[in-house]
Amino acid sequence: MAGVDRIPGTAIHCRPQIYPFDRFGQAVGYRTHALDDPHDVMLTDPEPLARILLDVCALQEAEARSLE
Repeated sequence: MAGVDRIPGTAIHCRPQIYPFDRFGQAVGYRTHALDDPHDVMLTDPEPLARILLDVCALQEAEARSLE
């Protein structure tokens, strides 16, 4: 598993929280993003989720290039 800890990651969790998903992400070194929407946000309010996903993809792509 050498190098796995160098893979950048992001955890996205919804509020109100039922489980501590923010802490799960932080525990593995991921940055975390919270959405003030229910767990089925991809159905109820997909635009904010899509915006975060696109931002995260761009950031992680830049980070991955820096590891090469």
